[in-house]
Amino acid sequence: MISKFSFSFLIVTATTVFPFARAYPPPYAGCFTAAAKEGPPGFVTGINECENTVLIIGVPYADEWSVRENGTTMYYCRARYDAPDPRYLSAIGRSDCKVDTQIINPPGEWTWGGCYNISQSPDSSSFDWFPVADFRECLTRCTPYPQAYSKYNSDFTVSCLCSTIWPDVDILDCYYDEPFFHYHTVQPSSFAKRRSNREGQHVLDLCPAGSRACSVPESDGESYECIDIDIDFESCGGCAHGDFGPDSLHNTTAGVDCTALPGVSFSGVSCYMGSCQVVACEEGYNLIDGQCLSV
Repeated sequence: MISKFSFSFLIVTATTVFPFARAYPPPYAGCFTAAAKEGPPGFVTGINECENTVLIIGVPYADEWSVRENGTTMYYCRARYDAPDPRYLSAIGRSDCKVDTQIINPPGEWTWGGCYNISQSPDSSSFDWFPVADFRECLTRCTPYPQAYSKYNSDFTVSCLCSTIWPDVDILDCYYDEPFFHYHTVQPSSFAKRRSNREGQHVLDLCPAGSRACSVPESDGESYECIDIDIDFESCGGCAHGDFGPDSLHNTTAGVDCTALPGVSFSGVSCYMGSCQVVACEEGYNLIDGQCLSV
């Protein structure tokens, strides 16, 4: 059982406001009771400045709460390394909703959309929730998809759903078994192509850190695209058509097109840390040990 004193916090001093303000709601992990505040005290910050202050530190989560002191509302922030404990979940608008927890800078520039019922969506029968450790893992694994739904289950576990479907219009309170909705703009690899003459170039200099220069098929070796092989489900774990550049013939890590795996449902597979993660199969296949096997 998780102890409520097992949180890992980082104490920082808010002497500078860092210029990382976003124009959309940051990813949100929920509102929690006062029990979630136990541990090191937070530092005073301005309203809605918690994320900007801790972003540069590189922590995955931040707690934010307000206290009325001597007629003035004081805003507090605390950086943390671990996810909030689902046992202390409250609901938006409830009197015991005391601590808001934000997800700091997950991959994909996600936007918080609210909590919505999705049971009435057109293909709800095909929804396949899968277990995750926390909301941040859900957003990471859903990076190739435009929508991500996370929820705290009544048994204090966490579930995730990667989707291409928008939710219904009925707004919920973000409590147990209620989907937390995030969305972002997906940039498929076909949109990320960058063309360059490879003569005199080096693969490691062509792409931003964290991505690899991969050859584009049918380009006669003159074009490449920058791919994050840890999450791209068409080139998972490596370049599907080989590395770009003079060493392309010596490429030893072949990427996998996760969507082309036998029996895999297109909406039931993702790439996580360079490995295909299968959570749903097409009709006529059963999911066994992460593979879709013919019935």
